[in-house]
Amino acid sequence: MEESDLIGRSFHLCQRHYNFLETINKDSRSQALRTVLDSIMNGKEQTTRKKILDNSIMFSCIGLLILISSYLFSGLEQRFIVICLGIFIIGYGLIGGMLTAIRRTRNGK
Repeated sequence: MEESDLIGRSFHLCQRHYNFLETINKDSRSQALRTVLDSIMNGKEQTTRKKILDNSIMFSCIGLLILISSYLFSGLEQRFIVICLGIFIIGYGLIGGMLTAIRRTRNGK
């Protein structure tokens, strides 16, 4: 970050917040505050990525369970419908997760 990127603002902090910022960077509380805010923003980004991955894995696993459960049905029509449903849910999980990730990278979020 360059010096020209900085915007001057004033904030009112409690003493415990000020003490916390001093533990991070005793020389510059402004730099300490920027460090804390950057870490929060990075954590939020990681949480969003994990949610996308979790949703994709969850739908894929549910689809796989439905696909495997097709062996419990004896009728050909029933088995075909359950297999199609399982494949659809697996595809939804995999493709939906990829499309969400692509959308996020295109939007820069």
